Amino acid sequence: MSQSLLASCVEEIAEDGLSVVEFQFSDNFKRVIQRSDYYARVNLGVMLALQSRYAITLYDLGCLVINRQNRVVKMAVEELRRKLGVPDGSFKNFAEFRRDVLAKSKSEIDQLADFTVDWEEVRGAGRGRPVIAVKLSFNPKDMVDQEMTAQELDRPKVGRRARREGTVDAIVGALPPSLQGRAPFPEGSLHYGADSRITSIVVDFGGGWDKDVIAEAYRKEMGGRLEKLTGEALYKSWEGFCKSFVRNRGRA
Repeated sequence: MSQSLLASCVEEIAEDGLSVVEFQFSDNFKRVIQRSDYYARVNLGVMLALQSRYAITLYDLGCLVINRQNRVVKMAVEELRRKLGVPDGSFKNFAEFRRDVLAKSKSEIDQLADFTVDWEEVRGAGRGRPVIAVKLSFNPKDMVDQEMTAQELDRPKVGRRARREGTVDAIVGALPPSLQGRAPFPEGSLHYGADSRITSIVVDFGGGWDKDVIAEAYRKEMGGRLEKLTGEALYKSWEGFCKSFVRNRGRA
């Protein structure tokens, strides 16, 4: 079904060239906008960046529910297959569906959207306890992850999959060869012996705040995720946090 947005539109143009426009929404469109699950705000840049059609459809679904209090959607497996447009006869085994549809779509969305997607499998009774339904949950990213996502969208598509899978070898000039791309965020003070690129980032983007003040806030924000973050991804994350810190608190 296609539906016009407007039932009528009248424009009156005065002699001085100014105009007054009066319009009325159609009855069908009024009913549509009363139901928030009929429409969503999508990011065109994300839509164009997603490569899998399943990821695009799953992203659309996430946009429908991400601003609700309840961001969990439960669907029977067959219903979810139809929703994502999986052809009949494809990925009949749920393990294949999980690996080739859900997992791959999740990896793209988690990298490029301003929210992440996870799922919980609901199993039935009987022999083998087959998966009969899936609970999809969509969760907004924090400021640091949103900044990293925006930076990724600005980067070329070339190498995006490698960056997503963590197979990119970053070159860090200030570090010795044995630590290039693998040094974690320093645990102590940034005033003494820290990675020169870490300190230069906070000097350039920290708004004059003390390095250790921002570093401590960053460690608290990232928590356990910081242990796995190294190389170029760490520098991008650290730069994004410094910028957001200054936006929220102003310059020192």
